Amino acid sequence: MKYSDLVTPSVMNKLMAYAFCREGVDLSIYRFSRALEVVFGFVDAQRDKIVKSHCKQTESGEMEYNSATDIEKCSSEIRELLSGEIQFDLPTLGLNEKDFEPDDHKRPQSKDYWLTAMEMGAVLRMSDLLEQNGHTPTPSPNS
Repeated sequence: MKYSDLVTPSVMNKLMAYAFCREGVDLSIYRFSRALEVVFGFVDAQRDKIVKSHCKQTESGEMEYNSATDIEKCSSEIRELLSGEIQFDLPTLGLNEKDFEPDDHKRPQSKDYWLTAMEMGAVLRMSDLLEQNGHTPTPSPNS
């Protein structure tokens, strides 16, 4: 599984605002979110290193590319980072399409936290990829 297969932090925040009926789903989302914080921190740090190697900070605090060729080099290196295989153990989410059926979850009150169909699809795809790639299963609540 690649870094680019992960959902964004904003999508994770929305997912965490949902309440699921199936036993253990909310706990698996929480555990996954905690593990993802480490991954996001790593990706952000790597991206910052890449940007700093191709940019300089102006007096106003904005980043400015060193040269025209640095624009493409920076973009290319970030794409390479995101296409890399995840080097972290992540628990599986164990979410499936049925979990999003109206009787199987409760949406947050604020519509700002409702997942769009595209975001829901990204969450389900990521959940499938985690299981296919043999990431660490989330222990059952009785373990």
